[in-house]
Amino acid sequence: MNLDVFKDHIHKDKFYFEYVKELHISILKHNRLLIPFMLLVFVYYLIGDFFIWKIYAFSFLRYPGIITCILLLIFTYSKLREKRYLVIVVNNIHCLSLLIMGFGLVLIGPQYNFKGIISCILLIVASHFFIRGYWSTLLLYVIGSVMGLFTIFYSYLYFTTYDHAEIVGLITVYVGIVILSFNNEKIRYNEFYLKRNLILEKDKTQSKNEMLHTVNKKLDVALKQLEEVDKSKNKFFSVIAHDLRSPFSSVVSLTEELNVNFKEYSLAEIESRVKIIEESTKSTLDFLNNLLYWASSQLNGIQINKGKYQLHDIVVNSISPYLNAAKLKNIEVNIAVDKDLYLYVDENTMSVVISNFFNNAIKYTPKEGRIEIFSKVNNSTVELSIKDNGIGMSNDMVDNLFKLDKTGSRNGTENEKGTGLGLVLSYEFIKYNNGEIKVESEVNKGSSFSIVIPALKNSQN
Repeated sequence: MNLDVFKDHIHKDKFYFEYVKELHISILKHNRLLIPFMLLVFVYYLIGDFFIWKIYAFSFLRYPGIITCILLLIFTYSKLREKRYLVIVVNNIHCLSLLIMGFGLVLIGPQYNFKGIISCILLIVASHFFIRGYWSTLLLYVIGSVMGLFTIFYSYLYFTTYDHAEIVGLITVYVGIVILSFNNEKIRYNEFYLKRNLILEKDKTQSKNEMLHTVNKKLDVALKQLEEVDKSKNKFFSVIAHDLRSPFSSVVSLTEELNVNFKEYSLAEIESRVKIIEESTKSTLDFLNNLLYWASSQLNGIQINKGKYQLHDIVVNSISPYLNAAKLKNIEVNIAVDKDLYLYVDENTMSVVISNFFNNAIKYTPKEGRIEIFSKVNNSTVELSIKDNGIGMSNDMVDNLFKLDKTGSRNGTENEKGTGLGLVLSYEFIKYNNGEIKVESEVNKGSSFSIVIPALKNSQN
């Protein structure tokens, strides 16, 4: 949507009070659920700073988060919650405190042999989910960018703890979050006014003749379509968060294991685990770069850019960020994809589909299990299959896998979490590539997800 519509003062003044009211309600709703949990986390780390890790300098970084959490709880559960603008201001100050905490950990962490990159990324993502209001978002990220640039250049110049890939990774994530935040708020603002205008037009036409009644029905359809677009957009951001969380979770698990058993491991064992962390971090960085580049280029809708790609390369690049998770469960991964196979597809959407299927296979395969990825040619189609010997599914579960209103997910064999939204997105992406998905599964015996794509035509070579 055009930003000029967003900045139209006549349009803005008409419903601005209602828009602020909606932001206010949204903030209070999320604060009741998230702020108490966030406060407990910050207090836990503050106690750890004094009594467990005894790094007192870190405690000063916890105070902004703790203070703003307490303020938000006061505003949420007292009569002050009626002060709409004040609630929004305090909420956005809380977002700024999250950025201060994140960049602060990157800045002072190396002095205490602590890398704050992942913690900083998590706090940046948290600020994205809390921020409300277009101009507030602009102000927050202008201040955050100044802090971030100072922190990054200072750390890069004076600390050898961070390598180039980590610094570039932090910059990439921050820029991506800024893009998503502004796009989110612009869509939220414009969709609010579009809905209000549609509702007003509907009210005006209710007392008119049959011709106006027909117009009213069209407005109803448009409103429903707009709500579906809004729901799909929210689902899509949830999938992105889900797909980003899985690779980072495996790295965190490995670092926690290394921290607990550091004194017991030999130098070779430590080097082995550090190598796994390095490989996982670099592959995840590639995944983030591709994902954020794709998201920033598709802000006005999904565009399909097909080309000739080697299937083997797409598979290897797609599963790379998740191989560390497979190693942690000692799952054997066998790839038997013909390197001579080429497809005429959109690489980005195909990568998302393969990543989702492979990640699910890891999640629902027990330790010491096996995952096979293989291809075969059937007349005019190419079939890529990802098969596991995991817990499998019933027929009813298979029937509901790709239905948006039936989204849901079981916990994995190691209690891994999921939403089931990745499969819905995969189903849509495969249709963009003129393909289909076949699923075969049996309880306690495993599952097989197959992607069937038309073979490359001579005219496409």
